Amino acid sequence: SCGLGFHTAVTTSLVMLTAAQISGLYIFFRSGLVDVNMAVRLGVPTMVGAFVGGMVSEHFNVGFLVILFAATMFFASYIMIQDQTRLAGAGKNLPRSPWVWQRDFMGYTYCFDMMVATPLTFGIGFLGGLLGLAGGWLNIPLMVILFGVPMKIAIATSSLMVPATGFAGLLGHSVLGHFEIKLALSLSLITIIGAQIGSRISVKTDSNLLRF
Repeated sequence: SCGLGFHTAVTTSLVMLTAAQISGLYIFFRSGLVDVNMAVRLGVPTMVGAFVGGMVSEHFNVGFLVILFAATMFFASYIMIQDQTRLAGAGKNLPRSPWVWQRDFMGYTYCFDMMVATPLTFGIGFLGGLLGLAGGWLNIPLMVILFGVPMKIAIATSSLMVPATGFAGLLGHSVLGHFEIKLALSLSLITIIGAQIGSRISVKTDSNLLRF
């Protein structure tokens, strides 16, 4: 509606998301909810995927990308509003590989099968770089439903992963010239303010309400 090309809008979105998450990251770190080890293990393949997604974005039809954007956002939203008690055991039914990583953090225990998590997070990063979503849109449902990560830890840890993923996607798009720096930076100032408010609310809000 603002007359921007899709690829320029994607790059601007990545800058705004990165700035917003960096802004709110201090609040989440102070809360003690950021699982740095998890962010690194899941974040590296997500970053690689985001860079590749940005690099190949010009090879996709814009109309297709718009439809894909809407479909992926709907899918992530649909999964998150399902009954979490029914979905809680979903990941436990997956076949286990030798690459299972068990994590104990903040009194919670959750397990990651890295042979499942690595290609999934790469794919999420790829779509995020392609569509300007930076990965948090589906990484959070992935962590909560498949691997049993508590909602607040998933949100806080995502705030560390998103800036890195957004920057990787931004690099991929920048190579192709999809970047209007003045527009991106001016809009990012507004998102920084919003992130400061949102992160403070998030750490004090019930997990079910956050999921909804």
